Amino acid sequence: VPPEQLKHEEIDQRYDVWSFGIILYELCTLKVPFDAETYDDLLCKILYGEANYSVAGLSERSFSLKDVIRKCIMRDLKSRPYADVLYDDPWIKNAIDPEVLTKPVPGFPFACSTDDSVLSHTSY
Repeated sequence: VPPEQLKHEEIDQRYDVWSFGIILYELCTLKVPFDAETYDDLLCKILYGEANYSVAGLSERSFSLKDVIRKCIMRDLKSRPYADVLYDDPWIKNAIDPEVLTKPVPGFPFACSTDDSVLSHTSY
């Protein structure tokens, strides 16, 4: 849950960027970036704590990957990038094969597009 939702503020597509950063962190470390004993403590850590970037699985990763994760889980919504800005990050560009985004998946009714109309600043 991103901080803006906990504070009952407006959300936009950067809500999903937060989620992407959390998942990327978990995939690299096999841990959650904000861990707590109780639900209330977890909410406080999301609002005020810091993710551990020296944890095993992340400390040996590239600075560029850690920078992408840091950008995604920026607490301040206005500082967090939109998906189209994040897509232009060099680490993302190197990590994602553009052909994968446009290739149809068997049994899936549509393929994604990488044109600007899909990766725009559209509000929910």
